[in-house]
Amino acid sequence: MTAIAPRAPAPGQDGQAAGAHRALVERDEQVAALAGLVRGVLGGRSGLALVAGAPGSGRTALVERAAGLAEDLGVPVLRARGTSTESCLPHGLVSQLVAALPPERARHVLEPLWADLGPVATDHAVVGRLLDAVDRGPALVLLDDVHLADPQSQAWTRVLLRRLRGSALLVVAVGAGRGPAWLHEECAVRADDALLLDLRPLSRDGVAALLRGRPEAGVGAPALHAATGGSPGLIADVLAEGPVDDLRRRARAARAARAERAVAGLRGAPLALLRARSAAGTALEPSRVRGLAGLSARDADVAGRHLVDLALLPADPGAAPDPAVAERALAGMDRADRRDLFGRAAELAHRWAAPDVAVARLLLEACPVGRPWAQAALRAGAARRRGEGDTRGATRFLQRALAEPLPEDARRALVLELAAVETSGASSTSDLRLARVILDRATAEDTRVRLAAADSLLVRGATTLARRVLSTEPPGSEDDDLAALRLLAEDLTQHPGDGPARPWPARGWHSRPAQAGVAAWLAAVEGRDAARARDLARVALAGRLRAGFDGALLSPRITAARALMLTDDVLEARQALDATITDARRRGARSAAALALVARAQLHLQCGRPAAAEEDAAAAGESLPHEDWHPSTLPLALGLQVMLALGADRPDDAERAIAAASGPPQEDGYAWSYLLFTRGALELRLGRPRAALDHFRECGRRMRQKGWHNPAVLPWRSLTAVALRRAGIAGPIDELLAADLARASAWGTPACVGQVHLWAGQALTGAAALRRLAEGVAALERSPARDWHLQALLALAGARLDAGQVAEVDRHLAQAERLARLHRLDGHLPRIRELGRRFAERTGAEVSRLPGPGSAPARSALPVAARDVADLVVRGLSNGEIARALDISKRTVEQHLTRIYRIYGVEGRSALRALLAPSDEVC
Repeated sequence: MTAIAPRAPAPGQDGQAAGAHRALVERDEQVAALAGLVRGVLGGRSGLALVAGAPGSGRTALVERAAGLAEDLGVPVLRARGTSTESCLPHGLVSQLVAALPPERARHVLEPLWADLGPVATDHAVVGRLLDAVDRGPALVLLDDVHLADPQSQAWTRVLLRRLRGSALLVVAVGAGRGPAWLHEECAVRADDALLLDLRPLSRDGVAALLRGRPEAGVGAPALHAATGGSPGLIADVLAEGPVDDLRRRARAARAARAERAVAGLRGAPLALLRARSAAGTALEPSRVRGLAGLSARDADVAGRHLVDLALLPADPGAAPDPAVAERALAGMDRADRRDLFGRAAELAHRWAAPDVAVARLLLEACPVGRPWAQAALRAGAARRRGEGDTRGATRFLQRALAEPLPEDARRALVLELAAVETSGASSTSDLRLARVILDRATAEDTRVRLAAADSLLVRGATTLARRVLSTEPPGSEDDDLAALRLLAEDLTQHPGDGPARPWPARGWHSRPAQAGVAAWLAAVEGRDAARARDLARVALAGRLRAGFDGALLSPRITAARALMLTDDVLEARQALDATITDARRRGARSAAALALVARAQLHLQCGRPAAAEEDAAAAGESLPHEDWHPSTLPLALGLQVMLALGADRPDDAERAIAAASGPPQEDGYAWSYLLFTRGALELRLGRPRAALDHFRECGRRMRQKGWHNPAVLPWRSLTAVALRRAGIAGPIDELLAADLARASAWGTPACVGQVHLWAGQALTGAAALRRLAEGVAALERSPARDWHLQALLALAGARLDAGQVAEVDRHLAQAERLARLHRLDGHLPRIRELGRRFAERTGAEVSRLPGPGSAPARSALPVAARDVADLVVRGLSNGEIARALDISKRTVEQHLTRIYRIYGVEGRSALRALLAPSDEVC
C-alpha cells in the first residue's frame, strides 16, 4: 500500500500559511474528533468526515494534521484536491488518487474509465478496484476542496461513500463554506457515523494565542482581529509581509489578493453570476440578476451556493459583493462586454423601477443608450447626489448625461446644470462648454441661455474667458444684459493697457436687475456718488422678486451686495447675501455660494463680528475647498484668512494661510488687489513696513489702472502713508492722505471717512494725528464698522497718553472694552489692558467701566413711547424716519433719545444699537 507524500496547500485554495497554522489555535476539538476517526479505521471501522469553513479558516491545515497522525500510525493516505483548472476535466479526483499507487495497480483501477460501461457501472467498477487496491483498508482518503470537483468525480465519490460499510476506509472531505450540498446529503445517509466539522473564525483570545511568542505580538490582538475578522488565513497573509505598519490597508490588500486568486479560478455559470451581481449591485432583485447572467433558476442557485462557499458572495442573495471581489470579477471582461453588461443591467433596473441613483450608477459604465429614460435617470440621480452634498457624484452623472444623444436646447440646458456643480478648480472642460454656448450662433436667439452661461463663467472665476467670449459680439447687436456682464468681466480682470471700464451705453440702462447690479458695483468702485450706487443696488436686488430670468443671475446680485457694503447699508447687504447663498445652494452652485459666503464674512468683519466671519469662512471652505477655487478667485479666500487671523491677533496663522495655498493664485482683478492689500497689512503687523510698502504700492497701481478710486474698497493710499512713516522713508505722505480724504469725503459714508481718518492718524504725528483720530472716532461711531471704531478708540487713547492728554483716555478705553466684550473682539483685549496699565500708571486711577449687555436695564423699564423710539433706532432708522413712523416731531424723538442715552449710559446711536440689538440683527 502506498501513500502520497504530504504537500503544501495550493495558493488560494485555503489560503493558509504554514507558519500561522502550526499551532491550530482553537481547533482542539476538531483535531481530537479526526484523531478518533483515524484510530477507528485501525480497529476496522469506516468513517466519513466533512470539514467545512470559509476560505482561510484552516481547513487544509486541520486535515493535514489528521493525515500526519494517520501516517504516524501506519495508515496509508491517498490525497486528491479539486481545483478550478481541473473542474472541467472528467474524473479529476480519481486520477489524482491513483497517481500514488504503483503503475500496474493504477492502470487496473482506471481501466473501467476507458470501457463503454455507462456512468453508473463505471463508477462502481472504479470504486471496487480502488478498494481492492488498498486491500479494503485501513486507509485514509483525503479529498480537499471537493466543492471544485468535476461532476464525474462528484458521482464517483458518492458511490465510494455508499460502499464504505464493510471496509476500514476513512474519507475526509474538505469543502468551502458549508460544503457542497451533495456531500451533506451523503452525511445525512450515514448519520450514525458521519462527522461534520464547521470551522469558525478565531476569537480575540484565539488571535492573542496565535501571536504569543511571535515577533509580531506587539501588533495587538484586538486590532488584528478587527482588521481580519479572525480569519487565520488573512492573519497569516498580513503577518507574512513583515513588520505591520497599517493593519487595515494590509488586510484589504490580502483580501483583494485572495479575491483575485479565487475569481481567476471561476468558469461558466459561477463566473457569469458573479459578474452580473458585481455589475447590478443592489439595483436588481436576485431573479433579475439571474436573467442578466443568462442562467436558469437551477444553474443560478447552484452557482450562487458555490460562490457563497468561496466567500465571493454574501449569503444574502440581495446584497452586493465585496468591492474588491466585484472589481476583480469585472476586470477580466473586455471593455465592450463590460459596457454591454452594464447597459443591460441599467435597462433592467429602469424597467423594474429601481431608484434613479441606482440606474444612473449603472449608466456610468454603459454605452450611450439613446433613450429619454437614460438622460432623465442621470439628471434625477445628479439632483439626488447634489441634495446629499455629493457634488462630485452629481458632476459624474451630468457629464455622463452629456454623452447621450440630445437635442441642442436640452444639451445647452444640461451644460448650464453641469456648470452649476462642476468647479473650475476641478476641470476647465465645463468652462469651455459654457463658452461654446455663448459663442454658438444657434443659441443667439436664446438670450436667457447665453446669460446663464456667462453668469456661470463669472461666478466660477473664469472671468478672462468670459471677457474674451463676450467681447466677440458684433457692434450694435449686443444684448443689454450681456453687455452688462461683459463690463463686469472686464472690470474683474486685469490686462496690460486696461483702463477704467467702458462707459455705459445711453439707451435707458439700469432699469433691469442685471444691468443695475453691475452698474452699482462700477459706481461704487469709482467712488463718486454713494446715493446712486445704493439706488442701483436696490434695483438689482429687488429684481430677484420679480418675474424675469435675469433676476436669477448670481454675479450681479453678489456685486450689488458688495456695493451696499461700501455704502454702509450693511443690513440690506446681508439680506441680499443671505438670499443669494440660499439660491446658490439650492441650485448646487458651489462656486457662487462660496463667493457669497466670502463676501458675507467680509461684511461680518466690517461690522465687528469675527465669530460669524469665521463661521462663514469655514462654510465657504466646505462649499468649495481651496484646491477647487479658480486661480482668479482664490486670492479672495486667502485674503479673508489673512484678515481673520490679523483680527484675532494671530499673524503666524495669517502667514501659514498664504503658505498653505494649494496652487498659485492668478494675479488678476479685484481679488488679487485684495490679497496684495491684506499681505501689506500683515507685513505692517509683523513690523516689516518696507515689505508692506511694496504690496500697497502694487495694489494701488492696479486699482488706479482699473479706475477703482474709492478708498472704501481698499484704502491703499492711507496704508501706503502709514508704511512710509513706519519705515522712515521720505515720501508724499501728506499728498496721499489728502487724496484719500478728498475721495472719502466725496463718497461720504461714515465708515469710509472714519477709516481714512483712522489711518491718517497713524501716519501723522502730533496735533494733526490727534485731530484726525478724533474725527475718525466721531465718524466711525455713526457707522456699522465696529472693529474700526474700536481701533480708532484705542489709537486715540494711545496717542493722547503719548501726548500727556489723559482727560479723555478713561472714557475711550471704557468704551473700547465694552465694544470688545459685547462683540467678542477679543483680539483687541491685550491692547486695551496695556493702555489701561499705562493710564493707571500715569493717573493712579483705574479705568472706569461702562454698562455692558448684562448690566443694561431691561427695555421694559423705558416708557412705552421711548421704547418704540429705541426699537426703531436699533432697526437703523434716522430721526426723521422715526418721527414719520410714530407721527411725532423730530424734537420729540431727540428728547426721547436723550433720556434713553442717560438711562443706558451710552453716547450716540451706534452705542445704543450695539447695546440693545441682538448680534445677528445689527448688521
